[in-house]
Amino acid sequence: MLFNDFRKGLSVTFKYLFKKPVTENYPYEKIKMPQRARWLHHFNPKKCIMCKLCENICPPKCIYMTVVKNEEGKRELKGYDIRIDRCIFCGLCTEVCPTKAITMTDVHEFADKDRKNFHFNMEQLSKVGQEEEKKVG
Repeated sequence: MLFNDFRKGLSVTFKYLFKKPVTENYPYEKIKMPQRARWLHHFNPKKCIMCKLCENICPPKCIYMTVVKNEEGKRELKGYDIRIDRCIFCGLCTEVCPTKAITMTDVHEFADKDRKNFHFNMEQLSKVGQEEEKKVG
């Protein structure tokens, strides 16, 4: 009986011994991300209408939008910050945006040892957006 179990285990081992490995050599070979993967945000301030829906719907409250009124009485976007270390990448902020000013990209390599580097402001998110648009268009 013990030999039977040993034989079954070795049969599984020998079955996979001559097949192609399923692991990736990650740092040297980039992983192809799924088409609808949700990673780093891309923000287009020109499309933003400052409705604050993304800030209000965010479950961990990691989006901070600063809107002020200028001399003419019109609203103006002064700041748009995301704390990626608190983000759960749920995608609710992208779904609720009526103008699609915020979207998710496939940029997933932003690991760092310092927490201060996980605080992305409007300029940084806009650059990610420009890189994404160049890739698409």
